[in-house]
Amino acid sequence: MTKPLTRRQLATVAGLSSLVPGLLAAGAHATDDTASLPLLPPLKWAPTTRRAIEAVIRAHGRAGEDVTTRPYAVFDWDNTCIFGDCAETLFRFMIDNLCFMVTPQQFGAFLQRGLGHGPLAATCRTVSGQRVNPHALAVDLVADYTALVRSYGLRPLRDSGFTLRTATDPIMSGFRAKLYFAYDAMTASSGADHAYRWIIWMLNGHTPDSLRQLVQASNTWHLGQAITSVTWQTPPQRPGQAGCISHTFMQCLRLTPEIATLHACLRAQGIDVYVCSASFVDIVRVFATDPRYGYNLPAENVMGVRMRPNGDASYPGDRDVPHWPLTYRQGKVTAIRQALVRQKGHGPLMVFGDSDGDVDMLRGFADTALAVIINRCLSGPIGALSRRAAQEYPVRQPRFVLQGRNENTGEWRPDPATIRYGSTTPRLLA
Repeated sequence: MTKPLTRRQLATVAGLSSLVPGLLAAGAHATDDTASLPLLPPLKWAPTTRRAIEAVIRAHGRAGEDVTTRPYAVFDWDNTCIFGDCAETLFRFMIDNLCFMVTPQQFGAFLQRGLGHGPLAATCRTVSGQRVNPHALAVDLVADYTALVRSYGLRPLRDSGFTLRTATDPIMSGFRAKLYFAYDAMTASSGADHAYRWIIWMLNGHTPDSLRQLVQASNTWHLGQAITSVTWQTPPQRPGQAGCISHTFMQCLRLTPEIATLHACLRAQGIDVYVCSASFVDIVRVFATDPRYGYNLPAENVMGVRMRPNGDASYPGDRDVPHWPLTYRQGKVTAIRQALVRQKGHGPLMVFGDSDGDVDMLRGFADTALAVIINRCLSGPIGALSRRAAQEYPVRQPRFVLQGRNENTGEWRPDPATIRYGSTTPRLLA
């Protein structure tokens, strides 16, 4: 089973929690005449970004107002409230520890639905440069999964030595390289919205309790690991039908004290805090609500992707919930309108995000006074908004602002520019 949090992890979490009382005390001054007092501890905020947020809080905070009408802020979760992606790190943890609960038959069915029947994107290639055939990839993965289940069985959570014991297992090595490759291939070939759904399908067979324990185990393990680039590859002696695959990803997960303290400050000032994520809602809720991580949000304030069973009692299901959007891109705007605007009568006061999936909600509401972009130096639609934020840098009341971070450490920087992983030079834009 999972180990308890290490001293370093406990110190990090305790550091977040210890800031909250001070914030609540500071928040009591916000409605006084002492407008020069800071609402947020400086930590590693970019000063202009922190001042812009504080100005909005001072102008719109309404402590004690009716919950149905008071202002609110909406945050993306992955790479906004935390450094990293909680669903992707969980999926890799499941692969590495073989924590799937679907039968080989169900595994094959979900895999085929995910890969589809057409060709994969041209970028999906083997080590030798050949296009990967999706049918061959599925055949290899089902055969590997069947063999692994026969050897190790189905378990919702394994003891901490499992990965070490299977590190030299060539079947396990090939399986994990090809399965995570399949996820990225789905993203490249059919879009992120399709791949996000597929990851949730692969959670089937778990219970809400076993999934919660699995998420906690994944979080604990990843918070204690170095931020680094990791490569999974197929053993050369086991190319299978699809060929040898080498797949590289970033291993990273960190808490963000600046966001945790901001959440506390907003709530103290009568501004509600909501999360709208493209990850499965139950995964995000574990992270956002567990006091050990420092964010302490109510479960009902976390919105995300939902699923429903298809004619049986399986959890979490493999069908979209009727009348609830996939909370990605424009779906985030739809979810906010359904869940919040309809009830409160107005859009979010502030919105926080980091990627193309957040652009629509960052700019989609006339009521939004400020949009904060966690700067990842990306191109595309979020890159265009980032350029606008950079142009508004000297403006007294900007609509968009940037917040930089150091991707080598997972920590924020007191500057709008970001240091990309593997670099030492700050960059403002892509």
